[in-house]
Amino acid sequence: MATKEKKYEEGADSRGNHFFEFKMLNEEKVRVTYVKKGWPGGPTVRFQIRQKNGQLRRGPDVPLENMGEVLQAVVELVRKQP
Repeated sequence: MATKEKKYEEGADSRGNHFFEFKMLNEEKVRVTYVKKGWPGGPTVRFQIRQKNGQLRRGPDVPLENMGEVLQAVVELVRKQP
């Protein structure tokens, strides 16, 4: 049985938060991080871009309790495109 190649890199940031980084077509990466204690006081999922120069560009932190709705909205948005 062949092993599947991972499509992402996995790691932890300087605060110990677990993340995945996915390569994009433009050589940048999307980082998705599970933040144990985000801005609302509870867990969040943070989205960032790792630029070609290696620097991270900050994106939104989505409270974990809202992630289902956000993912559903993304799926609906993509489905409605011609």
